[in-house]
Amino acid sequence: AVDSLAGPAMPEVGLLSRHGDAPAVPPATSRGLGIPALRPERRLVPREAAQERLFDELAAWSTPPVDAPPERVDDLEVYADLAERLDARPGPTRANDLIEACLSHPRRLTRVAAATAHLLRGQELTVDLLAPLVDGTRSGHAMTRALAGQALARFAPSHARLADLVAPGRPRRPGDATHSSHLLHGTFARAHAWWQAGGDFHEHLRTGPRPDVYGAPDRFEWSGGYSDEARRIGAMELVAWAAARHRGDDDWFGHSHGGNVLLLATRHGFGARQVLLLSTPAMKRYVPAFDAVASIKAIRVWFDPVVLVAGGAQSFGDARIEERVIPGVDHGATHEPGVWRRHGLDAFVGPAR
Repeated sequence: AVDSLAGPAMPEVGLLSRHGDAPAVPPATSRGLGIPALRPERRLVPREAAQERLFDELAAWSTPPVDAPPERVDDLEVYADLAERLDARPGPTRANDLIEACLSHPRRLTRVAAATAHLLRGQELTVDLLAPLVDGTRSGHAMTRALAGQALARFAPSHARLADLVAPGRPRRPGDATHSSHLLHGTFARAHAWWQAGGDFHEHLRTGPRPDVYGAPDRFEWSGGYSDEARRIGAMELVAWAAARHRGDDDWFGHSHGGNVLLLATRHGFGARQVLLLSTPAMKRYVPAFDAVASIKAIRVWFDPVVLVAGGAQSFGDARIEERVIPGVDHGATHEPGVWRRHGLDAFVGPAR
């Protein structure tokens, strides 16, 4: 059953290894996060060995997990001790032990992060790694939900839970169709409230820097699916939506991969005055047609683990895209009204025309 959920065969070497497609976390980022920098693994450390060490050395583990999610271990000193051991002598074996232990952590976000870390390293998708991701997508905590959804879509793309995450929601309340700024959601966020009329970020823009923000029930939305094909279809639908309404010079805010839908659309006839990218993974395959947009700006947190899992770069590194970096690691922070007020982001994006 697990094999049927895994989709295409996983590479033999993890994405964070020296042979992987994505770079490891840079040492400067590790220092900023307060975690030890690790060298790339030459070979994958077996999970079974870590399970045996936990069973032998730590009384909290009654039996090593085999084919089911492990029991929760509430003694936080256990995790602190493992983290101190890793910090004292960083290496793949001790890192593997800490990750394995954190699958039993009482905090849901930590369990999701542990399962994701194992999969990024190249570990096989098993029941005990799948379960925290599925569970995490049901969290009321936005960061947990985003990380779990991104990892589930990447490593189990055929899982039935993903269909629930792209189901459309009902528009919250009608707004004005004559205005010229727009909000576009990211992956799995189609039904979320923040970007729709009446939602907290929509209201922040409407009562602040963008009183012209679009709020009619026919506002543009895309599937929010996790695939290049879903983003390509979203871009084509956006081109058609904008053309039908003669909206070729508006401002667009796109969160996460919603920003990449906007960038991809510029290569197919879509134009805009300004594109504002919020926590958007930087990917070469979505480089925009720069001459179709008068201005592109990006807002991102200092380090975004959801972007890492998505396989994107944290920064665009292109002089034609003006970037603003704010503190933190929360993928959803860039559409939080309090964050915008605290960091003066209204002034960064500039006023409506």
